[in-house]
Amino acid sequence: GRPSAPPAVAGRTLIVAGAGAQVAGYAVTTGAPQGTWTAPEDLLGGPLLTMPLPAAGPVLVLVTRDGRVIGIGPEPPKVAPTAPPATPPAPGTAPATP
Repeated sequence: GRPSAPPAVAGRTLIVAGAGAQVAGYAVTTGAPQGTWTAPEDLLGGPLLTMPLPAAGPVLVLVTRDGRVIGIGPEPPKVAPTAPPATPPAPGTAPATP
């Protein structure tokens, strides 16, 4: 659709909000479509970018006409599971040996 506000640039992607609920991404260098996302309601304005944690990457913030604020960002880094802590021995017993 027709852009409703100025676009935003996140890395190598140009983000454009349409007049309704759709947001589209395009490659900055080629203009090739990178994907679309549809908000649950028409957007109030264009996309806003913020960097709350620079190491995590940009977060796209959208506001809908019904007042919802939506944040879209990269997935949080995966953390390897850790072993649960060992259960301490019961009082008066010897600790287990491996």
